[in-house]
Amino acid sequence: MFAKVFKVLAVLGFFIVIVGTYHYSGTATQLNWWGPQSPVPSALLAAIVMFCGIFFGSLFRQIRRRTAKINILTECSDVFTSASFWTALCVSPLVFFSIIAASGDNPENSSTFLLAFQNGFFCEAVFKELFAQRLRDG
Repeated sequence: MFAKVFKVLAVLGFFIVIVGTYHYSGTATQLNWWGPQSPVPSALLAAIVMFCGIFFGSLFRQIRRRTAKINILTECSDVFTSASFWTALCVSPLVFFSIIAASGDNPENSSTFLLAFQNGFFCEAVFKELFAQRLRDG
């Protein structure tokens, strides 16, 4: 029961952080909450794109380790129970937020959506490098 509640909270938190990122990075001349250029559609699209990047990145890493025949439906369903998927879901929005905030870029650009997908797909490689560096510096 607790695991299901945690999963729902993690997914909701994922979407809330992405929408918050768009709210934080928008200015009066770019996006706003109440005008015709609401950031909610773009934020949801970025969240969906990042979610797909996380899914496909986890699926790629999972399939790469296999040596026997692959049942793609089983592999796809196994992604949702993998540690790789859940860690990426929890951390990748924070990395995305920091990149958008640091760059000061308008989150409406198409490059933002590419960044969202790449962030989701490659986040495990970034985690490994960060933790390896911390252990070396240790």
